[in-house]
Amino acid sequence: MKHPPVPGPEELVLPLRDILRGLRQKAPVPKSLIEPALNLLPRDIRASLSRIVEDVAGEKIGRLRVRAPDTASLQRASLALKGGPAAPADLAGALAWGGAVFLAEAGLSTLLVSETVAALCWHEALDESFDSPARAAALVQGLDRHSFISPAPGIVSAAIPDSGMEPARLRLAMTALVVWLLAERSGTPGSLSGEHELLRIALLLCDSSKDGILHAFRDREALGSLLQQLAERI
Repeated sequence: MKHPPVPGPEELVLPLRDILRGLRQKAPVPKSLIEPALNLLPRDIRASLSRIVEDVAGEKIGRLRVRAPDTASLQRASLALKGGPAAPADLAGALAWGGAVFLAEAGLSTLLVSETVAALCWHEALDESFDSPARAAALVQGLDRHSFISPAPGIVSAAIPDSGMEPARLRLAMTALVVWLLAERSGTPGSLSGEHELLRIALLLCDSSKDGILHAFRDREALGSLLQQLAERI
């Protein structure tokens, strides 16, 4: 019997965060109810989502070398990307924390993130764009242009020998930070571990869509549209 093709993340009806909620409750929920949803995912994403549950609330958050933002600040940062008001500190703090999460999990201890560079990129995005998709795309492009993640952020590109970071991988990570902030949130701020989960899902989605992201990276309109589409999948 020939099986139907496995759909990509963009074709799933069930949002990835709902699949993750099911995984987190796997003790009281019968396994037979969870597996059909997981089986819709490509193998790499399915395995990664399972790993998220095992360590997202563990010690990795506590080992980060940047100040953890409060969830209300993350909520304001998310709203700002969609046209709402926010102090630059909200966006800068959110991006720095998210970047530190990525570096910690990737084992890239020689690279740093900069809240100052993030704030600069946010100001530029506000000056250069008017609607939400263009603003988000301008922010991603600015983070790349100003070396937000680097051995010396804002000064030295991360794409140097022995940095452990290829330019394409760096762009995907910074794209994922903005996709994470674009994701819909409830009216009440959640937990920091919940934000960690959303960020890791964003990283997975961007990795699975890397060809499209890298192709659209210099086209602000195309990149903005793609960012919105990816955020809607979380």
